[in-house]
Amino acid sequence: FMWQYAREARASLRRMSAQISIPLGLLLVGLQGCTIENWFDDPDEDVVPAIWITQTSFQAPSPQVDVLWVVDNTQSMTLEHEALKDAFSAFVETLDEEGLAYQIGVVTTDMEIDGGVLRGNPWIITPTLEDGEAAFDQAIDVGGESLAKEAGLAAMVTALSEPLRSGANRGFRRDTAALHVIVVSDSNDHSEEWLGEAPLKEADDLLQAEADQNMLPALFSAVVGDSPGGCSGASGTATPGPRYVDLANRRNGAFASICDSDLEQVIATFGALSVVFPRLFHLENQAEEESLRISVDGKISHDWTYVEGTPGVLFDEAPPADSRIEIRYRLFQETSP
Repeated sequence: FMWQYAREARASLRRMSAQISIPLGLLLVGLQGCTIENWFDDPDEDVVPAIWITQTSFQAPSPQVDVLWVVDNTQSMTLEHEALKDAFSAFVETLDEEGLAYQIGVVTTDMEIDGGVLRGNPWIITPTLEDGEAAFDQAIDVGGESLAKEAGLAAMVTALSEPLRSGANRGFRRDTAALHVIVVSDSNDHSEEWLGEAPLKEADDLLQAEADQNMLPALFSAVVGDSPGGCSGASGTATPGPRYVDLANRRNGAFASICDSDLEQVIATFGALSVVFPRLFHLENQAEEESLRISVDGKISHDWTYVEGTPGVLFDEAPPADSRIEIRYRLFQETSP
């Protein structure tokens, strides 16, 4: 086809050359140098086309919570351990009633031997276990022979930090889950050896970092002795635990007396505190904030804030379970000065 087209073109050029007295060779040179291209008046100007992205996410069908139990395993805790085992069924029942996708782990306050490592096999208790209560009984069976100082805050910080976070305790802490730490002890915290002179601040800072990472609550609750005088009851006796109580107040958790004879009701209350849906939805790229258009189940939403550093969209209130969140935005592109 091409050679036929070229032959016809040459014949046409010969006729044109004869009619207007232009040399055929000159016409051929002109045709052979002709190209079609796009170019701009200012070759130094960079034109970057706008790129629009539509990202679809779904709210979790059930709220997720990681529950870390920090249990005193000193000699004075025998009665309290038995009461805790009896109360655990009420705790799990509350989690199940709320439809929570929970993960439960147990560490002791003994930093010299256990050092923040999750106990039991499996070391993570989930709703899918055939007998979660038995798994908890095994994990909570921490004995009562420890002579170490009760260092509940150090145990919590160590369990949730590297190298244990991705090592021995791998899989426990999820990026999409709220966190609830519950300390059970008949004594105050003594974590200075591991956390320095301000263990309360170190523990609070870690929990705040957990909350900042996914914009979900990082709660701390305490089942300890009453302040300022301690307590005595059916579940045993205890000296006051002011450091734990202080952290519970800072982290919007709950305090309960370890001497309370009805630990089941107390533990059930902690389960109810753990019900929370995510409000933060991450974006795959940085967005131009003014371009954001967001809908929840097809309805436009204006009740949100753009979080630039994450990047992500933080809703004022968590979208409903299983809802569809569609986020459309223009990709942020840096331009040369």
